Amino acid sequence: MNVGEQIGQLIEEIRLRAKLVRWVRKHAQLLSALPDVNFVVFGNRLDFDNLSHADIIKVIRAFGGKWQKSESAGGIDKVDYKGEFDGKMVRFWAGEPPPSCRIVEVEEDVPEQVIPAHKKKVRKLICTDHPEPVTVALAQANIKPQP
Repeated sequence: MNVGEQIGQLIEEIRLRAKLVRWVRKHAQLLSALPDVNFVVFGNRLDFDNLSHADIIKVIRAFGGKWQKSESAGGIDKVDYKGEFDGKMVRFWAGEPPPSCRIVEVEEDVPEQVIPAHKKKVRKLICTDHPEPVTVALAQANIKPQP
């Protein structure tokens, strides 16, 4: 890369950073009102890591909108959430699952493709719409139910 290309790349980085600063300033009141949690703003994303379920709910309520929940690759018995707010992807990584969800290990059949058909163990996030009152009480007391 020659000097002119380097300068062009740096100017583009400055332009993108300025756009990011404008977005954060526009939403400074909302971001300041969030619970005392760490977040990172970069590119087209706003990331939160390792939040309690209570903090996840507070942040989701602050942003509103629809959210997708999935099992987290960032930790055993953790969940990830994704949503969008004013053109930014908002993500929660490795958060505590809600009391109505649990992650279970199941065995799945893998059909033959390049290698012969086989079984593999996978972890799945299983959620019910209405958790049993006992499950909610145990989760709120931070007690893990016996299998």
